[in-house]
Amino acid sequence: MVQFDLHSHSNLSDGALSPKELVMRAKSKGVACLALTDHDTFSGIEEARLTAKEAKLALLAGVEISACWHKLDVHVVGLDFNSDDEGFGRRLEGQRQARWTRAEKIAQKLEQRGIPGTLEEARIKAKDQVVGRPVFAQILVDRGIVKDRGQAFKKHLKVGKPAYVMTEWVSMEESIEWIHQAGGLAVLAHPGRYPISKTKLRRLVADFKTLGGDGIEVSTSTHKVSDIDFLAKLSCENELYSSQGSDFHLPESHWAELGKFPPLPEVCEPIWNKRGWESQI
Repeated sequence: MVQFDLHSHSNLSDGALSPKELVMRAKSKGVACLALTDHDTFSGIEEARLTAKEAKLALLAGVEISACWHKLDVHVVGLDFNSDDEGFGRRLEGQRQARWTRAEKIAQKLEQRGIPGTLEEARIKAKDQVVGRPVFAQILVDRGIVKDRGQAFKKHLKVGKPAYVMTEWVSMEESIEWIHQAGGLAVLAHPGRYPISKTKLRRLVADFKTLGGDGIEVSTSTHKVSDIDFLAKLSCENELYSSQGSDFHLPESHWAELGKFPPLPEVCEPIWNKRGWESQI
């Protein structure tokens, strides 16, 4: 069976590997089709594409857009779009500017808590690319303030914690429109991770379908078996395609390794069937 990993990150957002290194690692892990889905940027696609061609691995243009649904931050993955679409690139530039503004505010909040100088360090770590909360989490780990990224989020960076900053992202509807205008498919990322009830999750998925979304991520490295079963049911009820992906960021995060996640339940209609990606491999 062809292994699709349709959610991964490089060091052009909050991952550790370059696009080239990411593709080569995916190849070594048995992935046959990879989507590079960096946060609010697709600047790594060309490098990844050239490497994938040499490695004989199929690569899909991807991006993960931060969006807002009823004051809840959600992520929408765009797959298989035209990476030469200048309009899409310009729209994402606004998202990246919002990320820089948020980074400045996070650094200010950390400084107020006696943790100075994180903004410049974040800028260096991110190589002047997208600065997300995981970059600040890694800084806290490197300084010995917390033991790992998870603790950094729990103590400082997640919703309700001292260094959390609410950001005005694009609406979920607009994110779907942007992806479609560039010729891509819109997928709701890791629905099982949002801090909402099952009732509200049902509403989120139903709204995503109503707004034109194409699919939801059913199987990811962070979804429990019960999450996968519930999301498979929601995808069927809403006639949405099902997607899967590791959400890979770091080689040391063994629980989120490339290609390492449960298979989609048989009741699901895989999103790769929509455009026949399997036949292209």
